[in-house]
Amino acid sequence: MSEYIQVSQQGDEDIQSLTYSLKKDKKPLKRIASLDFLRGLALFSMITYHSLMGVYDYSFLEDFETLLEINIIIVVILGICAFFGTWHGFFLFISSIVNSYAVFKKLSRNENAKPIILKQFFMGIVLIIIGWLEQALGYYGIIGSLISTGTYTGGFSKFIWSLYRIETLQIIGFCLIINTLILYLFSKNDGLKKHSRNMIILACMIVGTIVFTFFMRKWIPNLNWLYPDGGSILDLSSITISTGTFPAWLISISFANLLPIFPFIATSFAGTMIGLTLANPGKVRLAPLYGILIGLLSMSTGVILIAVGSPWSTIEINTEVSTYLLRFGGQIIFIWAFLYFIEYRGRGDKFANRHFVKFIRRWGVLSLTLYCMKIFEYIPRLIMQLLFGTISGKNFMKSKIYGNGEELGLIFAVILIVSMYHLVLVVWEKANYIGSLEWTISKVQSKLLTTDMKQIVDLLDSEKIYWVNFIPVKREALSIENLSSGSAEEQSA
Repeated sequence: MSEYIQVSQQGDEDIQSLTYSLKKDKKPLKRIASLDFLRGLALFSMITYHSLMGVYDYSFLEDFETLLEINIIIVVILGICAFFGTWHGFFLFISSIVNSYAVFKKLSRNENAKPIILKQFFMGIVLIIIGWLEQALGYYGIIGSLISTGTYTGGFSKFIWSLYRIETLQIIGFCLIINTLILYLFSKNDGLKKHSRNMIILACMIVGTIVFTFFMRKWIPNLNWLYPDGGSILDLSSITISTGTFPAWLISISFANLLPIFPFIATSFAGTMIGLTLANPGKVRLAPLYGILIGLLSMSTGVILIAVGSPWSTIEINTEVSTYLLRFGGQIIFIWAFLYFIEYRGRGDKFANRHFVKFIRRWGVLSLTLYCMKIFEYIPRLIMQLLFGTISGKNFMKSKIYGNGEELGLIFAVILIVSMYHLVLVVWEKANYIGSLEWTISKVQSKLLTTDMKQIVDLLDSEKIYWVNFIPVKREALSIENLSSGSAEEQSA
C-alpha cells in the first residue's frame, strides 16, 4: 500500500498508469486516442482530397452562372470539401500538440535535456530535408512529371525550385526545432510549473505573428530590389526564385508557398499551448470551453477582415491572413470538441477501439511515409488506364479527367485510389512496417542516441497501449484491491 501511495502522489495520470500496469504486468504505451484519430484523419483526408483534385476538373466552379445551375447537393459537398480540404496547417497543429506534450512530460521528470533536444533537432532537420527531396522528386517533381507527361523536365533546376518551397514536412521540421527551444527555455528554473506565464507568452506570440504577417504581406511588394517591375504578393514565389539570393530565399520560406513560416508558426504555438494544457489537465479545467471560444473569436476576426475589404483566398497557394484565421479557428474548435467529448469524459479506451476509429488510426501510423507516397496514386491510375482507358476514351494518367456531370466516375476513381493505399497499409503492417520512413528514422535514432528502437506496429495493438484521459481521479475511491481488477477507464469514471 505504501508503494501505491507514493506513486499516487505524482498525479492522476500516474494512478491510472499504475492501474494499467498492475493489470498488464508491463509498462504500456501512453497514447491520446483523439490525437491518434485526428492524425490519421488528416492523412486519410489528404490522400482522398489529393486524389479528388488530381482527377477532377473543377474549373467550372469559377463561373458563378454555371455554379447556379449545378445540383445544390454537389455544391454543398464541394463547399465542405473546399473548407476542410484546405486545412493545410491541420497536421502541423496535431504534430505540435503531440510533440509539446511529450517533451513537457520528459522535461518535467527532470530527464537530461540534452538527448531530448538533440532528438527533436535531428527529427526537425530530417523532416526539412525529406520535404525538399519529396518536392524535387515526387508527385510535383521530376518523377511525377515524367510519369504524367512522359517527358523528362527539370533536372537540377527542380532541386533549386524545391528549396524555395515550404510545405507540410518543412514547416513541421522548422516548428519542431523552434518549439523545442521554447520549451527548453520554459523549463529553466522550474518554469514548466508556471503554466499561466507560459500560456500568456505563447498567446502573445500567436497574436504578434498574425499581426506581423498581415503587415509584412502588404510591405513586401514595395521592396524595389525584389519587385523592380511591380507585382503582388501572389507573385512572391516565382519572383524569389528568379532573384536567387539568400534574402529572397528567406522571404520565400517565410511568406510564400503553401505553408510559409508566417503565419503558420502561430498554428504551431497554438498546438504547443494545447499540448502544455493537456500535460497539466488540473490547471485549466474549463480548457475545452476556453479553446472553443478562442476558435470562434479567430473565425469571427477572419469574417470581419473580409467584410471590411481585406483580401481573402480559396484554395490558392498563398493564404491570406483573413482566410487563415477562418481555418485556424475551425481547427481549434474541431480539436477541442474531440478532446472534450472523448478524453475529458473518460472515453479514450472505448473510442480508440471502435472499428472505424481503428481504420482511421492506421493511416496515422505511417503519416510521414504516406505523405511522401503521393506519387503512388499513379499505380491505381495505371490499373484504371489498362481496364477502362480504351472503352472510356480517357487517359487516366493525366490530370483533370472528370468534369461537371461525371461525378459517378470521379467517385469510383477516388475510392479505387484510396483503397489501394489502404491495401498497402494492411500488407505493410504484417511486415512490421520495415523499410518505411518511420521505421528507418527510428532505426537511425536508436543507433545514434543509443536508445531502444520503437516498434511502430505496437501503435495499433490495444493490448500494449494505455489510452490517456483528462478527468479528475478521486484518490480516496481507489484501493489496492480495485486497482487489480477492472479497466483503467472504469476506475477513473
